Amino acid sequence: MDVRAARRPGPLGERRRAAAPFELATTLVLPAHPTSLRLARHATFAWLQFAPQQYEVDTVLLLVAELLANALEYSKGPLVLTISAVDDRLRVEVRDAAPLTLLPVPGPADRVGTRLKMVNVLAERWGVETRLVDEQAARVVWFECGPASGASRRPERDGSDTLDGRDPA
Repeated sequence: MDVRAARRPGPLGERRRAAAPFELATTLVLPAHPTSLRLARHATFAWLQFAPQQYEVDTVLLLVAELLANALEYSKGPLVLTISAVDDRLRVEVRDAAPLTLLPVPGPADRVGTRLKMVNVLAERWGVETRLVDEQAARVVWFECGPASGASRRPERDGSDTLDGRDPA
């Protein structure tokens, strides 16, 4: 019998399960206050460090700030920032309790609110949705970006990284 081919059961006689695919998503509830811009940028930057793809960091951070600034302008309630990856695309959503009569409409830059002009130009896709949350209508403004030009999937970490950031070689 080939010893290398034999699998030993775990401590309780169970076999190890294969690791499920890891989906990276972050949701952060923020107050409708200018300091939320900084918190949202920091949370987004942290998410980007572990993202499965490499994205244009400066562009993503700018677009997050624009979505939050737009929400701060129209909403008094809490803001909900959600960052996730859908396939290889980054998706950022900001949900707020702004009046539904203030929904911006994606389209030519001259028809878009001042804060969302950059989103219209820099995001690959963006839009506005109305969602029912806890029996209340909520506005969700979102954008999507693809991976950075020439970027490939991030290499898997093998545990040989050092804490001081130097190459382990």
